[in-house]
Amino acid sequence: MAKFGKLTGRAYNLFDYVGAKDADRVLVLMGSGAETCDETAKWLNAKGEKVGVLKVRLYRPWSLAHFISALPTTVKTIAVLDRTKEPGAPGDPLWLDVVAALAEARTTGVSKFASEPRVVAGRYGLSSKEFTPAMVASVYAEMAKAAPKRQFTIGIVDDVTHTSLPWDDSIDIEPADRKKAVFFGLGSDGTVSANKNSIQIIGEDAGKEAQAYFVYDSKKAGAVTTSHLRFGEAPIRPRGSSRTRISWRATSSRSSTSRTCCPASRAAASSSSTRPSDPTRSGTSCRSRSRTRS
Repeated sequence: MAKFGKLTGRAYNLFDYVGAKDADRVLVLMGSGAETCDETAKWLNAKGEKVGVLKVRLYRPWSLAHFISALPTTVKTIAVLDRTKEPGAPGDPLWLDVVAALAEARTTGVSKFASEPRVVAGRYGLSSKEFTPAMVASVYAEMAKAAPKRQFTIGIVDDVTHTSLPWDDSIDIEPADRKKAVFFGLGSDGTVSANKNSIQIIGEDAGKEAQAYFVYDSKKAGAVTTSHLRFGEAPIRPRGSSRTRISWRATSSRSSTSRTCCPASRAAASSSSTRPSDPTRSGTSCRSRSRTRS
């Protein structure tokens, strides 16, 4: 992992913990949803709460020692969030691993907790729903209860198991100086292309932190399109979503945009001096970065 960080400039541990050092509630999850939890945890901690997020960077092989050492000793409740649903299993994959790891640590005498934390299971992102800060705040609020739900779903109204958590859409954790805009159009009318150009200009020429994502159906022509743009001075972290996102991190007014993304689009990143091709054509989530020319 250290070698990877040296080569790429992106440092990861097997498990990365962010949040209060004396947190009593910790979320455990992996993937882009962890970034949404990261932002929300910092926002809640600034308001006096004691919460944290444990990001699973390497799922297999699972390291028991690294997992236990990454958790704060003060944690009382752990919520494991899986973006999957396995009704025929006793639990979802990540939840099963966390429960087994805590039991193994207790059995082998390496547990560092004065009292074992309770572990609840949650599901998010079902039906490709957005995973928003308001939903994360709802999960933390549920964890604070004397008897939280042992299994819950967030993001959809589950009228089968009735385990859904409510959330308050009015919660907004964006910085006051961050600008947000939504544009609606029709497929092939040029709205999406115009907004791609706009966000690139804002990110590269205006020197702002900028991000955009676009929503439209497979018909392309004639269907409703939605363009979401946000930009400001502070870095913008990606959020858990199944939708295409493009982000620029301005490092200089003289910058070229290169793209690091999923395997389906790696060929586009072979030259750092070229503009990124349209990421919406691949149907995958790609992220653009700015790199200063030498």
